[in-house]
Amino acid sequence: MQSRGDDALDILALDSLHITFEHEFPLQLVLSSRALQLHHEVFALLLRLRRARWALEAPLATALDAVGVQRFSAALASHSWLVLRASLRHLVCQLYAHFAQGVIEAEWARFRAAAAAARGVDAFRCAHEAFIVRVAEGCLLMPRFAPTLHAMKELLALTLRLRWQFESLPARRAATGAPQLAVAARWQAEVHRGVRYVLDAVRSEAPELLDVVDFNGFWLSPREA
Repeated sequence: MQSRGDDALDILALDSLHITFEHEFPLQLVLSSRALQLHHEVFALLLRLRRARWALEAPLATALDAVGVQRFSAALASHSWLVLRASLRHLVCQLYAHFAQGVIEAEWARFRAAAAAARGVDAFRCAHEAFIVRVAEGCLLMPRFAPTLHAMKELLALTLRLRWQFESLPARRAATGAPQLAVAARWQAEVHRGVRYVLDAVRSEAPELLDVVDFNGFWLSPREA
């Protein structure tokens, strides 16, 4: 896998990683190439979400401490960044939890029951195919969800840009508090627009996901429009 040089800000940088499978009898009889491709797409989605979560968890402790809060305005700027980071991290964690537990874990239990009742290789293969298709549907990975998935990728890419913004804060320590407040406000507006765009797409495709990530109306409330 060769780096293009901009991997730090590319949410798709790790998509070149692929699941490999050793074809040992009799597993090749029940795991089709289509099923393996869907498995790869599911794990790629989870990896993007984990990378976005990492981007929001790692940098603030050192970056904001380095800026300092000697002035009241600087303290307000730091608070704005903290609120932005916390709200976006909560969203990413809720997305990951929904896909990993609400979709994959639930479907895995259903598949295990179907596999236990399967009689023969063909029945097991059909049970597995149905399992991974349901998982892909629940994770919004099927072709009809392409616009929603694209919007989600753009939102996750925003977390990497935000991490870069956090890491650049120490270099701005000589700046006044007011410009930092303005930068934080612009980021809050951009993040909010991105989240609303994703959730508007999710509203019709996966309303149960909307209930999970915006259960209190924080992102889609009229006052935030």
